[in-house]
Amino acid sequence: MSSCAGPELAQKEALKRRVADALIAGNPQLQVLQFDYAAVARSQKISEEEARVQLRHLELNGPEENRNGIQITLFDDEALVTVPFWHEGDKAAQTFREIWRYLEIISREAGYLVYDPQIDRVIDLSAGFEDALAWYAGAMRQIQKTLPVSAQRGGHGGRFGQRGAA
Repeated sequence: MSSCAGPELAQKEALKRRVADALIAGNPQLQVLQFDYAAVARSQKISEEEARVQLRHLELNGPEENRNGIQITLFDDEALVTVPFWHEGDKAAQTFREIWRYLEIISREAGYLVYDPQIDRVIDLSAGFEDALAWYAGAMRQIQKTLPVSAQRGGHGGRFGQRGAA
């Protein structure tokens, strides 16, 4: 959550909206999650205004049917793209191509670098696709070896963070 106010806050909100609009233009099936601020306020015993301040990020997801689990979260100064560990083979490659398109849009619109915390490095979008996909496939193999089949579908995913330059 950002502590900025006034014009700086308006600029951050405008950037998040511009990035979300560009992502939706690239994939019209993406939808921005509409938070139920009143329900959040009740559950956390805070005011609705406090809930709105806490939930200033934008979250984009694909439609429920045929969903691949990619989630994009746009914060004031960074974006987060996550994918669950449940894709294999051609489906994993297809899902990663979609992620790559999102990362390219976010990078272009916001000027963010792409950082993968799971391999602890900045990713060059023009050359890092194969490495990222190979890491994901390796993680999937490890998960399949260590987790029971019933736990694999709901597993947490890979994360790609995008941060603005400081």
